[in-house]
Amino acid sequence: MFIINGVNGGNWYSLFYLLSSVLTFLFLLYLGMKKGYPILSWILILVSGALFFIIGTKLLTFRSAEWTTLFRDGVFPHTASKSAIGGMLFAILGIELSRSWLKIKEFVLDTYVLMVPIGLALQKPGCLLAGCCFGTPTALPWGVQYAQGTAVHHQHWISNGIPATELLSQPVHPVPLYEIISYLMIFGVLIFLAPTLQKRGSRFLLAITMLAISRFTLEFFRDPAATQALGQMIGGLKALQWVLLLTGLVTAIILYGKLKRPSTSVKNPSVTNDLMWRKFTLILFLSLIIWAVHLGFSATEMLVMNLKLFPALVLFGLHAWIRLTVPRFRLAGIIILILPLFIMGQSVPDKEDVWEYFHSFGAGGTFGSLGQVARFNEHESSCGPSYDHKYYEQKYSMASFNYNYIKQKGYIRYTYGGTLFGGINKENEIDVPGSTRHYIFGLHPYLDINARWVGFGLGASFGYLKYFPTAPLDEKTISSGMRTFPVLPSGKFRVGPYDIFDLEYKFLDEFPTQLPFLTHQISFGSGFGMKNGSGLRIGLAPPEETYFVSANALINKNFMIRLKYMHTVSSYSYFAGSNFLSFGLNYRLPTQPRYTNAAPGE
Repeated sequence: MFIINGVNGGNWYSLFYLLSSVLTFLFLLYLGMKKGYPILSWILILVSGALFFIIGTKLLTFRSAEWTTLFRDGVFPHTASKSAIGGMLFAILGIELSRSWLKIKEFVLDTYVLMVPIGLALQKPGCLLAGCCFGTPTALPWGVQYAQGTAVHHQHWISNGIPATELLSQPVHPVPLYEIISYLMIFGVLIFLAPTLQKRGSRFLLAITMLAISRFTLEFFRDPAATQALGQMIGGLKALQWVLLLTGLVTAIILYGKLKRPSTSVKNPSVTNDLMWRKFTLILFLSLIIWAVHLGFSATEMLVMNLKLFPALVLFGLHAWIRLTVPRFRLAGIIILILPLFIMGQSVPDKEDVWEYFHSFGAGGTFGSLGQVARFNEHESSCGPSYDHKYYEQKYSMASFNYNYIKQKGYIRYTYGGTLFGGINKENEIDVPGSTRHYIFGLHPYLDINARWVGFGLGASFGYLKYFPTAPLDEKTISSGMRTFPVLPSGKFRVGPYDIFDLEYKFLDEFPTQLPFLTHQISFGSGFGMKNGSGLRIGLAPPEETYFVSANALINKNFMIRLKYMHTVSSYSYFAGSNFLSFGLNYRLPTQPRYTNAAPGE
């Protein structure tokens, strides 16, 4: 038997939910581009599907109290219950409506369903650790037990399955593990049969049939108390099972008839690209829906939606800017980009009278490679100053640990912190045998002060600091492409409302650490209406031709996840390009807010 204590179960669920949402979105983007879908239209279709999916997971679990709140008060109520079946039904509706509005004639659901089982499989470890989708009691050796405080333990106690003093629940079927196996098998079948399922809608129908049969079967092992909707028993089966059985039979019959019909030659469907006004109205419509229902969404769900909508806003802004090239209309291009961001920014409530204090501990790592061209020995030539060159392949791994003390009230945030870092760089000179290891370590104290419209940070790194110089070296000969310095300053400056849209410059101000890759960074980004540090940034890192994207996400008010990817384009035949990947995880110790207008002693 396996034991799950359920500690931070909600955090684990949020983490896997975020992972599933982001990865499936990226894979679907790739599949759409491979099939030639217009990228902006495809992103908007995926955003529509994601938004309708989240709404559907909640609507199907609403009871009379939630429906009363929705229709009487006009507020989309929050509920912890979720139904994947309701989510799928609404996702299909959202995708088809947006596809029709954007005049896309390709049946994109055939592409979408390829990643549905993978997305569900990636999410299920969170369900297992949270204990939300628990199974019926079992004596099988792979059964799992849940500790006190979990939904499973509580259900077994109130149903007299265990005494109140029992520390563990009864062993139950690990239904999420069964679902993972089932979804991976469905994905395998879809991939295996993909070459033969060329008729419009055939892959979609097969996927729905298999998903319905799989869920129908697994419901025999799921506890009725864990079935969020239609869990009542009718004729020996759950009501949900009857719905799934009927759905599976209907889609199987339609699929059979479709495959039996003779094939007809169909030209590649034409796709209309010049529908900017339709794309804008859809972006505005989706932004308004997000604003209207945000009170019923969790922080993770809001983050997922905004992360998916942000690329569409950027792409549409760029397209609008290119189209509206007449100088007197350029302001309209900016307004078109900012308006949906402004609407999204109204979806986070203010707490202007509360100072919040946090102690944050973090750890992270940086991995990368760099094709370096070291220039030295300046001398005159017929064309002016010239240099000798050496070519190096640099590979580095760094680890960091940091502490922050954060004081925040509304849009104002003060951060006092320090980062301890260290690592190794392996240097290989091209066409020279052997390699050299360089060790790097240091301490980086810093101070950040941020208001809504402006922010800045100051700091410095102290230690045995090695970096890759980009300027020519004032030396006659060199034995390494790296340089060492005991102190390096850091700083940043930001302008613009960080919760909506801002511009930022920074130098060596990075967590986990930017060393040994030393660059300036200029970027734009958005916090999607949030003031807690979550957001997405896209930018350049001169003087090299380097591009980067970074994302921060606060999960359940305690865990901050940081990801960053940089790519450097090389103009030298020796190197194909360079990559930089960093990740970090911070944990905020929960603290009590301090009210500025509270009476003494309160």
